[in-house]
Amino acid sequence: MLRQARDSQVHLQLQDEFFEEDTEGHELEEVVKEISMATKSLSEKEFLRKKYSTELDSMQAQASRDSKANFQTLDEIQSKIKHILAKLANEESLIASLKSLLRSTKEDVSSRSITR
Repeated sequence: MLRQARDSQVHLQLQDEFFEEDTEGHELEEVVKEISMATKSLSEKEFLRKKYSTELDSMQAQASRDSKANFQTLDEIQSKIKHILAKLANEESLIASLKSLLRSTKEDVSSRSITR
């Protein structure tokens, strides 16, 4: 009976050790799975980071080109406006001169009519 009790105790110890090893193996598998999932997630995030970084660089380059084109367009418009204003100033000056000439001509004609 003593031997049977010892065998039973040894058997229980072996079962406990096996269960502990099995539990440790299961826990190790879970840790490996978690590491694998984390690595996959990290790889996906790194891929997205690179993708969005490339897209952002492209957008910034396009914005820079658009900005330069807009400044060139604005410079051209400003130059045309200055040219139009200069022409307008010349025309206004010419109109003022013509009006003055017309007035003096009318005055000359009036004064000649009066003197006759």
